[in-house]
Amino acid sequence: MTQKKYLAIIPARKGSKGLPNKNILPFLGVPLFLNTYNILKSSKYEIDIYVSTDSEEIISICNEEKINFIKRPSEISTDNSTTEDAIIHLLNSLKLANYDHLILAQCTSPLLNSSEVDSILNSFESKIDIIDSLFTCYEDHIPLWTREDNKLQRVNLNEEVRQPRQKSKPLFVENGALYVFKINKFKVFKNRFCGTTENYMMSKTNSIDIDSLEDFRLAELIKKNI
Repeated sequence: MTQKKYLAIIPARKGSKGLPNKNILPFLGVPLFLNTYNILKSSKYEIDIYVSTDSEEIISICNEEKINFIKRPSEISTDNSTTEDAIIHLLNSLKLANYDHLILAQCTSPLLNSSEVDSILNSFESKIDIIDSLFTCYEDHIPLWTREDNKLQRVNLNEEVRQPRQKSKPLFVENGALYVFKINKFKVFKNRFCGTTENYMMSKTNSIDIDSLEDFRLAELIKKNI
């Protein structure tokens, strides 16, 4: 039996409230979404990659670079639209006979690299009989707080006397870089965390997620000095 290809989606809608047009910002000269495409394309795995976008500028770049894209309808391109909406639209638009698994790669994690993509997919395939989805994260021990009814409350580390870091339970912080899951399970749950979920640990440095200009500049600085 021949190994089926991976299907991948890179969500890249136009606009952004936090950082305008962030998906096409030139990360060391390369638009962020194209940087993510190049990372996936350099993997040892066979991956069919589609950019999901409502941006004419991104579509133009895709045409120039001969990149597959799906034009996202306006009704699922609003600030309230979810990435799951874009995934469902992609799956409904393609013939899926050649695919068992889908990769969700986000433009805003530019420090992911192709060797790490390979390691993530190696991990997923090594556990393929016992898990249905996998996400990337980093480990931290930070104390978290929230505000309810105008009152501050601790989310974790609720002991009266704070324990040393090495004795505290680690938190696995979802970094948004990469998700991989079985398509048949996603169709049931309509969620990237479908069935039995496992995590893949990345470094905190490589986990930077771009939401602001400060994040963008820091990511470029880190990349220049790797």
